[in-house]
Amino acid sequence: MLYDYNRNDNICLTHVKSFFLSPYFQIVNCIDKSTKKISLAKEKYGCKINYFNLFTKDIPKTDIYVLCASTKVNRKLFFEILSYSKKAFFLIEKPAWKNKIDSQNCFINYFRKAIPRIKKIKNQFDLGVFGSIQSINCYYTKGLKNNGSHIIDLIFYFFGYDIKKNSIKILDSFNDFDSSDKTVSFSFKLNHKENLIPVNLTGLNEKMFSIIELDIITQSHRIKISEFGEIIEIYSVVDDPLYPNYKILKKRKTQKSKISKSGIFLTKELYKIINSKTLNYSSFQNENKIQDLINMINSRTK
Repeated sequence: MLYDYNRNDNICLTHVKSFFLSPYFQIVNCIDKSTKKISLAKEKYGCKINYFNLFTKDIPKTDIYVLCASTKVNRKLFFEILSYSKKAFFLIEKPAWKNKIDSQNCFINYFRKAIPRIKKIKNQFDLGVFGSIQSINCYYTKGLKNNGSHIIDLIFYFFGYDIKKNSIKILDSFNDFDSSDKTVSFSFKLNHKENLIPVNLTGLNEKMFSIIELDIITQSHRIKISEFGEIIEIYSVVDDPLYPNYKILKKRKTQKSKISKSGIFLTKELYKIINSKTLNYSSFQNENKIQDLINMINSRTK
C-alpha cells in the first residue's frame, strides 16, 4: 500500500486502495505482518475494516481473498482457505505456481488484461482488424519471472499458446536484479491463424533503466505498447510522400491506457468474472502455460 496511500484517488496501484474505492466490493479484512502498514491503513481507510497481523481461519470469511505475499505463502493460504471455503474466489499476485487442476476460481494478477484499451487491442487482433502478424519484438528488464512474465502473458493473451516445437532459441542471459531470476534474451515461433509468428524478447539491464515494451508488426499496421503499458501507438501503412512506389508506416494514433487506474479496472474485471459476465483469461491454465515456457527457457540457460 505504500505506493499510493498518500496520492490522489486517480492513482490506484495497490489492492487495498483499489478495493476500497471500488463500487463492486467492500473490504472486510486487511492483513499484514507490518504494524506500520496496518497503522497507515487504519489512518487512511478507517475502522470499519477488520485489521490483523496474521491470517487465521477464525477471521471473518469473505467472498474474495487477495493473496499478495510470497509465492510460497500464497500457495499455502490458497489451499488452506479452499479447505473450508469452497466457493471463495482468489486474486493472486504473480508469479503463482503450477496447479494441476485448472481452477477457475482465481485471477493471477497480470493486471494489464483488465485495462480497457488493452482489451480493445485484443479484440481487434481477434477480428483481424490489423491483418496477419509479421513479427513481435519485445524488451524487458528485472528478470524473466518478474517482468518478462508480463510480456509473455500479453503475447499469450493476444495470440494464444501454440509455440512451434523446437523453435525456442536462447541468445543471452544475465542477472540484473534478483540472483534467482535471470533476465534472458530469447526467441520462439508462435502458430496463430495458420501463420507462424517470429517472437523476440530482448532482456536489458535494470541497473540502467526499467522497460516493458511490445512492438507488433502486422501486414498493414504497427502496434507499439510502451511505458509499462501506458502508451499505445498505432501506425498504418501509407504511400511514402518522398519516394514513389514505397510505402511507410505512419503514426495515426497515440493513446494512454490510464495504467495509474489499473487497480480500479482490475476490480471491475473481477466483478464481471465472478458474475460470469466475461471470460477469465488469467486462471491457472494461463499461469501454467507461462510457467512452462519460463521453466523451459531457464533449463536452457544453465
